[in-house]
Amino acid sequence: MNLSGILVLIMKDMKAWFRNPFMMLISIIPLFFMGFIMGSLVTQAESLPTGVILEDNDPIAIEIKNYIQNMTSGTGLRWFTIMEGSNELIEQKFYNGEILCLIRIPINISGIIEAGEVVYIEVLINNINDDVTKNILQRVQDVCNKFNNNLEQGTFIFYSPRLIFEGLVEPDVKFTDYIFGGVLAFTIVFSSGINSATITAHEFEKGTMKELIMSASPREVITSKLLTSGIQTVFCYIIVNIGYYLLFGFLPIGNLIYLWFWIIIGIISFSSLGIIVAVKVKQVIPAALATMIINMIGWWIGGGLVPAEVWVGLIHLLSSLLPSTYYFRSFTNIVFMNTIATLSFDFIIVISFGVISFLIAQWLYVKEAKMR
Repeated sequence: MNLSGILVLIMKDMKAWFRNPFMMLISIIPLFFMGFIMGSLVTQAESLPTGVILEDNDPIAIEIKNYIQNMTSGTGLRWFTIMEGSNELIEQKFYNGEILCLIRIPINISGIIEAGEVVYIEVLINNINDDVTKNILQRVQDVCNKFNNNLEQGTFIFYSPRLIFEGLVEPDVKFTDYIFGGVLAFTIVFSSGINSATITAHEFEKGTMKELIMSASPREVITSKLLTSGIQTVFCYIIVNIGYYLLFGFLPIGNLIYLWFWIIIGIISFSSLGIIVAVKVKQVIPAALATMIINMIGWWIGGGLVPAEVWVGLIHLLSSLLPSTYYFRSFTNIVFMNTIATLSFDFIIVISFGVISFLIAQWLYVKEAKMR
């Protein structure tokens, strides 16, 4: 390959990219919009808006409310966001859909316990999602377990036989941080695809693609597109990362050598997909939108928002077939940890996809260019 010829093509595409604000902004603005939505709205869902109704000022009832209010996750985030106000106001907010969970603590709970009877706490949930319902009930159960431990009645302290597990896991990562780790992975896949799609479709719109393959080999043309997309993607990644840090205080804390290695692998592997889409669509805006939709679906199914392992049935099968699943898995882990057990396997899957898509992109480009 002629390196000087590739460099000339890269410079030409970079000038076109900087001269056309749309081509630059379409690869950056959606990522800021997604980060704002995730950071401002979605990540607040970990703390559940809850109302606690006390039928009286029984000291044990107040103690239980304090338990509910102070329960935290491994990252220190409160499990329940307690809504303050009168019992009537809290109940009205629940039935108006402003509160997800309503916990009602009965009257004279101290007397019931002293009598040796079982206390029943009413839990109402304003939700039909099975996962959310189980999450709430598990959190309330943990509150009850904490209260029951060392429960005193008169001069007796009750120790119930218990089975306790020891979690030998990595330290918890805040949900906000986990989401941004996935969004940064999406930044690489999204930007590399969008950038290669727009610069390739731009050639078809201008009708200059035949001149390109006359002046350079198809491999040089496609290689220049990949390298141009890589430079643009790194630029987008740095801008987006700075933005996330300024807005939400997020920075990757894992091994930066692994991280940049994986960024390069992602650019190499997913830029060709944008070229394939552009060659078939041949217009900048439709090619950009098509690439965006494909990458969004791959991000959602492939574990960018939640781990792909949680899917079942058809979606689980699709996630296991997508190369983006293996890319997102290792990228997200690299952002937070120093060692990645699955990196070698994921590398083989992702780089194999990159080589195959590169060959397909080269073949399609030559075919479509000659037909124009």
